[in-house]
Amino acid sequence: MAVATETLGKSEEITPVAIPTTKPSYSLWGLAFRRFLRHRAAVAGMIGLALIFLFAFGGSLFYTEKYANTPDVLNRLQAPSWLQDPPTWEHPMGTDSVGRDVLARMIYGGQISLIIGFASVLLAVTIGAVIGALSGYYSGSVDSILMRLTEAMIAIPSLFFLIIISKMLIGSVPNISFAGRSLSGSVPIVIFVIAIFGWMVEARIVRSQFMSLKQQEFITAARAIGVKDNNIMWKHILPNSIAPIVVFASLGLATAILTEAYVGFLGLGVQEPTASWGNILNQALSYLNRAFAPIDFIHRGVWWLWLFPSLAIILTVLCVNFIGDGLRDALDPRGLVD
Repeated sequence: MAVATETLGKSEEITPVAIPTTKPSYSLWGLAFRRFLRHRAAVAGMIGLALIFLFAFGGSLFYTEKYANTPDVLNRLQAPSWLQDPPTWEHPMGTDSVGRDVLARMIYGGQISLIIGFASVLLAVTIGAVIGALSGYYSGSVDSILMRLTEAMIAIPSLFFLIIISKMLIGSVPNISFAGRSLSGSVPIVIFVIAIFGWMVEARIVRSQFMSLKQQEFITAARAIGVKDNNIMWKHILPNSIAPIVVFASLGLATAILTEAYVGFLGLGVQEPTASWGNILNQALSYLNRAFAPIDFIHRGVWWLWLFPSLAIILTVLCVNFIGDGLRDALDPRGLVD
């Protein structure tokens, strides 16, 4: 509190006059942002994810996709070149079973894995938001039908059906062009399959938000002045349900990236020649028996084929989970008081 003084006369004493100071006010999103910045793990995750994006999308400035996909059988299964004698930087992460540079494939594979993760989460959030909104707003028979559908989808062993659907659809879609690149038709299939088994939790979250908010006074007032149901749902209730949707999306992103990785590892994800972190791991599967083979230590187990994509997946998932934890704490309504 600041203090000022005033003088009423020569013989009078100086009296302190208190000047109240006002604390700066912040919006709820401003408070959430400040709380997020105080979450050290979340900030570290954000920095880490930014570096991963820089690696995946900035690395294409130095390596062409043609270089990443061009075989060189004379240099197949070469360990990282800085371990060779003499050391060089020709293949910093080694080469794969047909001589392609692993670093270049990590760069372009990272793009595909991140695109699949974000696109599948966006699609899952959209499906879940629509179903949850309709269920929570209209209640009654609409709610009953949609929730039975949601429960049936939850009861399905998603990994088992994901593998079956991938096996059935992979190869049935022709290659596509995206951002000037020719991609395997398996990419949209993987996005669709991951999304179709990932919307159920989101639908329940949105439903509970809609059931709570539709009883609020501002919604009653909107109905009283004749606002249509569509406008109430999408312009009044949904924007007030964004916080839990954002948290779900951030945590669902980690699950989507992991799902792409293990489907690709089984050979049922993104198909060659398009690279992803999952199908790079799949190549290493054929060479695990070399882990104890009587060959030199550097080439034993063809370790570079599984080490680098595994590290990329682990670091990406950790960063996304840290961000999700930070968003959950920052957007917690009980904590939005400074």
